[in-house]
Amino acid sequence: MTRFGTYAAAALLLAATLGAAACGGDDDSDDSSSDTTAADDNSTDDGASDSHDRDDYVAILSAAGSGFSADEAQCAAEVFVDVVGVDQLEAVGAYEKIQQNPDGNFSDYGISTLDEAQGAELYSGLNGCKDMRAFFKEQMAADGSIPPEGAACVVDAIDEATFSQMIVASFLQGEAAIDDDPAMQGVFAQAATDCMAAGVDLGTG
Repeated sequence: MTRFGTYAAAALLLAATLGAAACGGDDDSDDSSSDTTAADDNSTDDGASDSHDRDDYVAILSAAGSGFSADEAQCAAEVFVDVVGVDQLEAVGAYEKIQQNPDGNFSDYGISTLDEAQGAELYSGLNGCKDMRAFFKEQMAADGSIPPEGAACVVDAIDEATFSQMIVASFLQGEAAIDDDPAMQGVFAQAATDCMAAGVDLGTG
């Protein structure tokens, strides 16, 4: 049963990757984000405007990295901002929280849950930016410990409703989305069991 830790670890890494990509956080982009933050702080110190519009939020969330190209990151940011709405982001002070903690998750910024309709809209929109199942498979197989065919089997074994919930939760909460959810970890364990029973190579030796 310890072999299932491989898939739990892969899921956690994916969740963290999704959270980072959604927030534009990676090592290469952090420096530029910090520079932008400092510039933004200086530009707003005079009190000219304390409010932020759609373009402001898309820009601060659009840094490429963590497996998302610049276009994909901007697309994902646009989807998220449109689903949540600028008014709600402003109400929780999300812009300032993102500036202060660019590597955080959306739950850190005051957006920890979405209703069912918003979740469905976010998942659909993200898939329009990047094929989430294909991305999930790539991330699981990225370090070579799980063969691509094994990763594909595990991901394809997850039903669409569960996969949608997983992606939305990961986008909002990062690693904690799966780390704190035994049921979600169980989904991976069951998928791995079914794939092994079908004779698919999952890299277990």
